[in-house]
Amino acid sequence: MKKTLFILLSVLLFSFTINACNELIEEDLADHEVNIVAPKDGTETAHQTILFAWEMVEHGRSYHIQVATPTFNNAQTLLVDSIMSFPDTIQVKTSLSYELFPGDFQWRVRSFNGSSTTPYTVAAFKIIDTATPPIIDEEEDGEEG
Repeated sequence: MKKTLFILLSVLLFSFTINACNELIEEDLADHEVNIVAPKDGTETAHQTILFAWEMVEHGRSYHIQVATPTFNNAQTLLVDSIMSFPDTIQVKTSLSYELFPGDFQWRVRSFNGSSTTPYTVAAFKIIDTATPPIIDEEEDGEEG
């Protein structure tokens, strides 16, 4: 009887240990990629409120989003550097709205969990200044001074 009880408790303990380890070991995200929804690479817009949106990465628990001007390699300013974390994958938010100014920008996003991260996905976009009237060359209009 003691031997049967010992075996039963050992099996239960072993099963519990295996399940606990499975909960601690998370999916490796190194081969995953974050797909950008908007703004896509090469976008030009006059809107200064930009909605940064991307698709959810399976097993990703958090997202790191950054926005620089004009590019990350030649950054004058890092305008956004935000981490969005979600303890459960039901409540994951995959967008962020931010007010910017006319100019050239690059943004990037990556996903991560407790054990790994995806590479950054990068896109460049431009906000056009609509407040400045276009310069008209008088010679092109046929007027000569």
